[in-house]
Amino acid sequence: MATRIMLGESLAEVKPANYQAPTHVAVKVPVFPFIKFKDSDPKLGPEMRSTGEVMGIDKAFDMAFAKAQVGAGNKLPLSGQVFISVNDADKPRALEVARLYVDMGFTLIATGGTAAYLKTHGLPVLLINKKHEGAPHAEELINSGQVQLIINTPIGEEALMDDSYIRKAAVVHNIPWAATISGAKAIAEAVSGLKKQGFSVKSLQEYLNLVKR
Repeated sequence: MATRIMLGESLAEVKPANYQAPTHVAVKVPVFPFIKFKDSDPKLGPEMRSTGEVMGIDKAFDMAFAKAQVGAGNKLPLSGQVFISVNDADKPRALEVARLYVDMGFTLIATGGTAAYLKTHGLPVLLINKKHEGAPHAEELINSGQVQLIINTPIGEEALMDDSYIRKAAVVHNIPWAATISGAKAIAEAVSGLKKQGFSVKSLQEYLNLVKR
């Protein structure tokens, strides 16, 4: 079979005669030990090693991702405030994600550049300071329990260092955070699924159609 695939045949052409397409989605999420090292910056790099992984299964991506996040110890919020601070290249895609959170009833808070961009495109957002500008700033709001989700996509070494206090505070208070726009959108879809329907439970045997009825 491997040789035939290498010669250019598709998976559909080489699948077994009794192949049954799955009716579910499975999402695997790595688990990192950031909580054990609260003073370290949880930004990911090529040298990072996870301590394990978890998997969520459901009929659609949103709830499968939600289950995986909960399994990894990340409690997804159903309401509250979302802090957004993204680099210029990410702003157009961040606008779409920010709109998803507003539509679900979340409040947006952001630093200068991101706040101005969101406001220009008609989204309500509360302006907060960068840490060196004084209160109110993100770390202060995180520590006081006023932030339920963080979207932070710094670019360049200076931005990574400047925003390290945000990531460290997120770890200390176990607040879910996304370092990419695709990750932020996946979380938004999971939150939307949770708000609409909540969790359902099925055995692996049921998902794999191994249960005799």
